[in-house]
Order: sequence, then C-alpha cells, then structure tokens
Amino acid sequence: MQGEGGTRSIGIIVPSANVVVERAAIRFAAEVPGLELQFTRIPVRGDADPFVQGYDVDAFLRAAELLADARPDVLLWAGSMGVLVGAEHDERLGELIEAETGLPFTSSTIALVRLAERERLERIALVTPYAQAYQDRLVAGFVRLGFDCVAEEHAGLRDNLSYAGIGEEDTVRMALKVSVSRPDAILSWCTNFASTGCVQRIEVETGLPFHDATLLGLSDAAQRIFTPALPVTELQ
Repeated sequence: MQGEGGTRSIGIIVPSANVVVERAAIRFAAEVPGLELQFTRIPVRGDADPFVQGYDVDAFLRAAELLADARPDVLLWAGSMGVLVGAEHDERLGELIEAETGLPFTSSTIALVRLAERERLERIALVTPYAQAYQDRLVAGFVRLGFDCVAEEHAGLRDNLSYAGIGEEDTVRMALKVSVSRPDAILSWCTNFASTGCVQRIEVETGLPFHDATLLGLSDAAQRIFTPALPVTELQ
C-alpha cells in the first residue's frame, strides 16, 4: 500500500525492554526518502519471560492488529530471539500475522536467513552483550541455522536495559578481536545492543562486512516495499 504523498511505512513491533530500536529506526528512516514508521511493543523481559522456547503468539497478534490500524506497508518484528528459539518460529509467526492482517511480515532473523542465502554467508563471527550461558545457546542456534561460528565475543551482561549501555569503543574492540578469524561477516546479534552507529567504523577497521540485527530487519522491511529494491549497502 502506498501512503499519502507517495510515502511508505513500516510498522515495527518492539520488545518492551528495548531502548535502541526506535532511535535506530528513526535515524534509518531519515536516510530513506518517503519512509515513515509506526511502533508498538510486546512484553519481553529476558529471564522473566514465560515464553523462553518460543513466542507469546497472542501478544504478537494483538500488537500486529493495532499496527494494522495505521495501515503500514509491512510489519517488522524488531527482535533477535528467532536465532535462539529457531527461525521456524519467526516464519510461523509471520504466517499467522499475515493471515490476520493481510500485511507482509519480516524479522531480524528472517532478514538474516535471506541475507545468508543471497550472499552465501556461512562463516560468521559473533559479538553480543550477553552472559556466557545465553551466548552458548545463541551460538548453538546459529549452528542449527547452518552457520559456522568461527569466533565470538560477549560482554557478560544479563539485564536487558544494560545491553544498550555498552559504548562504541567496547563494541569496536569486540569486533576487532573476532575479526582476526577472518569470517565472511561479523554479526552483532541483539536489537537492544547499540551497535547501529558503529557499522561503518567497524567495516573500515576490520575490512569485513558488519551486520547489526536491528539494521538487518529494517533493511529487509524497506526492501520489501520500495520498487526498485534499495541495496542493502545503501540502507546500512
């Protein structure tokens, strides 16, 4: 659907404890002429979540229905949990939401799968804010998706809000450390990890592609609604 004045819009479902997605999306939209945003939230509270092996589908459907009232062109789940619980959960969620709202759906995990297929991305290095136990589960999730995780660095944090407080220098330091493994790309995998502002710097300093989970989802959503499709490199 094309909005008034030729604009297009992304309806974004944000994890409730996330303080990064909105500001990253606003900066992203400022670089894409004609792009507008709508936001809503669903309960996501880390260790306190009762749905640790999947999603609260009812909450997602309610959020999607509310966003659909604003008539966006695409819906985006701006969360990275799909790698941990299995990409099939994001795919099934998309099927349900699309059937309920009539709107196309994507997520950071779906965007990653599409990117990997398009660029034949296999060997990855991973940087995150997480604690060891969660990081171990996440690496296992990437392996199930068919990736070879050749290096990883994590900040050792457990609280969702603390993830957003990691500074640029620490993020760059982690990326530089994993870059020595010479992966196909470095992934920053947490949408509450404020690595969106480091993409160009890390790519210059490492000579490797650096993909941020938040920007991957936004880029994929924008590609679905603009014709001709916008190159991922321009969107990140």
